[in-house]
Amino acid sequence: MEVESFNGKNLAPARAKILENIKELGFEAQNQQLFQHGFTKLSQNLKYLKIYNGDVDQIISQLGEKVKTKEAFNKELEKDHGPRKPRKERAPREESPDLQLKELTEWPAHIRTLYLDGNNMLYVDDAIRKMVLSRKNKLAEKALADLALNFAQTLGTFNVILIFDSTKQISSQDVVATNGNTIKFSVVSSTPEFTNSDDALVAWSEKLGDKVNECFFVTSDRGLQVRLAQNGVENISKTKRWFTLVKNTIGEDKYRAVLSQTE
Repeated sequence: MEVESFNGKNLAPARAKILENIKELGFEAQNQQLFQHGFTKLSQNLKYLKIYNGDVDQIISQLGEKVKTKEAFNKELEKDHGPRKPRKERAPREESPDLQLKELTEWPAHIRTLYLDGNNMLYVDDAIRKMVLSRKNKLAEKALADLALNFAQTLGTFNVILIFDSTKQISSQDVVATNGNTIKFSVVSSTPEFTNSDDALVAWSEKLGDKVNECFFVTSDRGLQVRLAQNGVENISKTKRWFTLVKNTIGEDKYRAVLSQTE
C-alpha cells in the first residue's frame, strides 16, 4: 500500500517509514531543503541528518563532494572500460515483518530495567531539540537524563540505563524513589567498547536470556527495533510515546520545570 508523502507524491511503505522517522526526529523542514537541492534519497538524507544534527549547509557540502567524487570515478572508469552497462532491475526487496510496538499508555509493572536510546531521543521534545540545534548537546543530554530520572523516581520499580553514542557525562547512582525503593540510574557511552549505541543495545539484549521480558527498550530507530526483536525483545516503544507517558506520569508542570532548569 502506498501513502502520501510531504511533497504530494506517493511513497512505498519502506520510504514512508523513513520519512516518518525523519519527522519524529524533527528534521522534516531540513529534509525538504535537501529535496530542493536535488538530494531525494530518503535513507541517505536520514543518515546525514543524524550525523550533522540537521545542519543543512554541512550536509549539502558533504553530499556535494560525494556526488563530485562519484562522477569523477565514473568518468575514469569509462576511459578504461567504456560506458557502463545499465543495471538490471532488481526484484522488490521484501519488507521486514511488522513489529508489535507497545503503545505505552501506562507503565508495565513487571519491567525491571529500562533502556533508553539517547541519541535517538534528542530530537523529539521541542525544548531538547532546540538545545541540540543550538549546539548545546551537554544541556540536551542532561535534560533528557533529568526527565528519565524523575520518571524512574516517581514510579520506583525499575533501573534505568540511558546510553548515548558518545558522551562524557557518564554516571551511575543509587536513587531513593518516591515509594522508598532504591533504584539504579546510569548514563553511559557506547564508545570505546562499541561503535554506537545501537550495537551496544543489541549486544546487551543478546545476553538477557530469561530476563528479556523484564526489560523495556525505547527507540524510534526502525533498524534497531528489528535487531532487538530478532533477539527476542518484545517490549519496545517509540520515543514519542515514552515522552508522553513521562509527562503524564510526573505531571506537565514538573515536566516543564525539569526542562527549564537546563535552559
